[in-house]
Amino acid sequence: MSARALILVLSLAAAAAASAKDLAPCKGELSGAVKGTFRCAVEVRDGGDGVVTLGVTALEPVAGVQSLAPGGFQLPGPLKARTYTLADVVNGRVAVIAADGVLYSATRTTGTRGEATLALREVKRLAQPAGAWAVRGRLEARLKPSGSPRADEIVLVVEF
Repeated sequence: MSARALILVLSLAAAAAASAKDLAPCKGELSGAVKGTFRCAVEVRDGGDGVVTLGVTALEPVAGVQSLAPGGFQLPGPLKARTYTLADVVNGRVAVIAADGVLYSATRTTGTRGEATLALREVKRLAQPAGAWAVRGRLEARLKPSGSPRADEIVLVVEF
């Protein structure tokens, strides 16, 4: 993911946390090498450049997890209700750093690692702020360890 895209995803994640009351209820679950649940927020923005950014932010820590980035995706516009895989997105990343420091991820940047499916059931453009959308759907990802000989995985499921 480019630095510009990463900054956009991170800023959306912060905005998602601040405006969670306006968005669909969001709950996430981790299973596999790490287990736990978390509340989250989802925010979608259309930057006007043909790419729509969807960010999922964890609103609370998860025991046994150093860092959790439940999802950041750049989707080809126009936004519509459909299912996206990593092959369909412009860029995307789901990542967990476990308590032992191992990074588990599903990404699409210059290459692809792991698996992720983002199913948007409902999409609706919001009047305010400009470029914002309300969405309902499900994200499911199989995160593979990076830079580690481990063969286990983490499964992340987010319902929003």
